[in-house]
Amino acid sequence: MMHRVPNKHGGGAQTNINGLYFEQTTSLDTALLHAGYEVKEYPVYYNGKIIGMSVPQYRLYSHFLKPSGIDYSNYNSKAWRPDEAFINFGNKTAYIIEKKF
Repeated sequence: MMHRVPNKHGGGAQTNINGLYFEQTTSLDTALLHAGYEVKEYPVYYNGKIIGMSVPQYRLYSHFLKPSGIDYSNYNSKAWRPDEAFINFGNKTAYIIEKKF
């Protein structure tokens, strides 16, 4: 019979509580503003020029994918639910943000 090895690296209920608090109290938009960008609801500007979009969870679909004619089901079997996403128009890249405490 093997004995259970205790978890020395964290996890469990307290991790979930800390993680949820962290997700709810941090914002990509706030980080962008502190870095000198301007955020107007979802569009992100730098020196007055639109450079991309910052969108939370389901807004990824309603404010970016659907208006861009992208059907996620052609690429993935289920809907993505990132904490936040930044779509960079310059290099045509979507950065998926998953917050971890």
